[in-house]
Amino acid sequence: MLTRGSRFIPGPSRIRNCYECLRGYRDALEKFHIAYNPDLVLPPALSADEGSQVMSNFLAKNIAFDAVFGFTETSLIGAKSVIQKRGLHIPEEVCVCCVSGTALCTLVHPTITAVEQPVEQMTAEACRLLMAKISDSDKQVEDVVLRGEIMERESTVKRDL
Repeated sequence: MLTRGSRFIPGPSRIRNCYECLRGYRDALEKFHIAYNPDLVLPPALSADEGSQVMSNFLAKNIAFDAVFGFTETSLIGAKSVIQKRGLHIPEEVCVCCVSGTALCTLVHPTITAVEQPVEQMTAEACRLLMAKISDSDKQVEDVVLRGEIMERESTVKRDL
């Protein structure tokens, strides 16, 4: 789904996951030998209203694009709604994908491709870390990295770069 015309709607930089997601976006561009262009990163959005506003402002600039990647499904659903209201077809003209996909991704048309987080494993790890800290308040902070899984749905098509 990563294309030379991809746009990214991040979350606020004050949220660590948002920072990590932006880093992942940059790493993916590098992997596919696509230069990072900060102009392709749209303003942050978390809610559907914010996603709608960001996409409306972007579309008003008449800049060509063929994909949008969002930090949350709620902001992406807002952006997707504006894309569709403007008469663009998903996925034929614009692919959409997000991180932190939930059931919301399957309740819209077309359904949204998402990098889904291992929520049960995240919960178990959070409880384990919390219990360890309660048992020993001097325990060092432990970073845990869990892998998400890409759930391809109707909003994307495979394209050659």
